[in-house]
Amino acid sequence: MNGTQIVDAFVAAPAVAWGWFWGLNLGLKSGVVCALVGIYQVITHVMGSLRKRETEAPSHNVEVNVNVPERIDSQTLAEQVYEDQRKDLKEAHQTIQSKDAEIKALRDVLDGLREPQETPKEDNFAAQAEAELAKGNTHLAKAFYKEEAEKNVKAGDDRYLKAAQAYRRLGFLDFMSNPKEAAKAYQKSLELDPNSAEAWNRLGQLHKLFGDMKEAEEAFSKVLQLKENDNEWKAIAYGNLGLIRDTQGDLKGAEEFYNKALEIDIEIGRKEGMAIRYANLGVIRYTQGDLEGAEEFYNKALKLHDQLGSKEGMAADYGNLGVIRDTQGDLEGAEEFYNKALEIGKELGSKERIAIQYGNLGSIRYTQGDLEEAEELHNKALKLHDQLGSKEGMAADYGNLGIIRKTQGDLEGAEELYNKALEIDIEIGSKEGMAADYGNLGLIRKTQGKLQEAREFWGKSLDLYTQIGATPMIEKVQGWLDELDSNEDS
Repeated sequence: MNGTQIVDAFVAAPAVAWGWFWGLNLGLKSGVVCALVGIYQVITHVMGSLRKRETEAPSHNVEVNVNVPERIDSQTLAEQVYEDQRKDLKEAHQTIQSKDAEIKALRDVLDGLREPQETPKEDNFAAQAEAELAKGNTHLAKAFYKEEAEKNVKAGDDRYLKAAQAYRRLGFLDFMSNPKEAAKAYQKSLELDPNSAEAWNRLGQLHKLFGDMKEAEEAFSKVLQLKENDNEWKAIAYGNLGLIRDTQGDLKGAEEFYNKALEIDIEIGRKEGMAIRYANLGVIRYTQGDLEGAEEFYNKALKLHDQLGSKEGMAADYGNLGVIRDTQGDLEGAEEFYNKALEIGKELGSKERIAIQYGNLGSIRYTQGDLEEAEELHNKALKLHDQLGSKEGMAADYGNLGIIRKTQGDLEGAEELYNKALEIDIEIGSKEGMAADYGNLGLIRKTQGKLQEAREFWGKSLDLYTQIGATPMIEKVQGWLDELDSNEDS
């Protein structure tokens, strides 16, 4: 995503393949988790970083004289605020917006604060909000736009578009620091202005984060409908629709959407979009068991992100390349890539990126036999995904923790965790996740000697993997079933 784009709704951040290696070992399974989320070119949202600097807001009902320094243009100020804040991010939530898209949205927020207000008191309130925002505090700007929106709604029909704009600005300020509140703001904006592609795109991103796939797909389809003559928007919408298909296990449909987006991005020279799609296509190759093809796509993405100076994109690519090494059994190489990704994630303050790498490193520890550290890392990942409201991430974490419980001989605990993962995967329609969960539950039944129940679970798993086209796991689960048949014949 770049420039004036309104950006892909998940540029590359959890997307698919959640679970098909869960039936193997933790190392392989974690690889999928990273590939998944690495699939999203995850970009840190500046407004999340601003949240940590917030203090109690002075009441805007009190007149306060504010000495506003000589104003520079809003584009320059937006860039300065963005760059200043991203240097020491600690609590930032990630989003899939690009730096340029975030700066564009931040500039819009600043421009709104600089518009002439209806009363001197409102002018003063706006000036205070801008001064605080320049220092990294969003509380007054949020209060200003909430009041602005409510005032214009109350004024009536001819002010609805202005109210919708205020809700969009409020939604941006909340977008990743408080995603549930952001969703409410964008929903209100669309009730007043249903033709805003920006609001539909942001709302679609939030629905995807919450695991509401149907609503997310509807939102991204609406973007495509509204912007059918805008190539950049079309690439964004196609990419986001591909992510929905990816999560649902429709790899053919996902690849078709990704290639449509890639074709447009190449045509218009949009390198960020190209990098995102290469990463997405790499995940599909990985899911199909084509490690060489996946690595080729990931390296293309990494090269472009390096050229663009995109640390966020590079972190995703390093994570995905680590997945390849992990799957190949090169734990040392995998850990090196994961740590590179984790270092960048911490630098950027991306909870999502950090969670992914905690999960991946936890899987390596599991493979090395260090169950205590593996569990600690997976619990850290689960805590972060819970904070983010990322259902896909939580499902993966529950699956990983279930594997640890099973290894420890706690079959009851393992089954409980697998069922938690299954419940989420069914809710969000993740065929990969469901296939992995059924496979793991089948392993529990086999260990318990309940072979018929194991066969039933593995049958469900095999059917789902076949639908997806996950060749490695088709062969794995079929092998389990063949072993049962062989034992019965002997």
